Amino acid sequence: MPTKTKADLTIRWLIANDMEEVLAGDRRSNSEFWTYSAWKDNLARRNCIGMVAVLRELNQQYIVGAMLYDLHKEHIEVLRLFVTPEYRRRGFGSAMVEKLRLKLSQQRRRTIAANVSEYDVPAQVWLSRRGFWGRPNGDQVRFEFIVECPITEPESL
Repeated sequence: MPTKTKADLTIRWLIANDMEEVLAGDRRSNSEFWTYSAWKDNLARRNCIGMVAVLRELNQQYIVGAMLYDLHKEHIEVLRLFVTPEYRRRGFGSAMVEKLRLKLSQQRRRTIAANVSEYDVPAQVWLSRRGFWGRPNGDQVRFEFIVECPITEPESL
């Protein structure tokens, strides 16, 4: 199988027909995977958004990752983000994070946040390499990516 790149990837809204593939991918990607009810209950909330990373290969399309996040007034809270094991290390997870970064602005929503288990060191390292910083938060580590405000010179009088 040829190596696929981000150029073959589309990130789009998660739809009901995607759920079977998303659940299977979550199961392969996480030891603590979510049930259909957990996904459905979260997606039913007003500010919760689901997206999938779809890889096109010949005449086929495969969901290789998904993310679920809450849009808040001043930040984005990542609830779930995964890339299936067989498609990792190809930039697909970074492409999903970049999609979230595009939703940030210096005036309003400035932070992307995610809670990661203190035992999930690979996820902690992955987020750190993408510009997130972590701090202890109970039995989890809270990671945040913050858009820096530009320093502006005060106007002369």
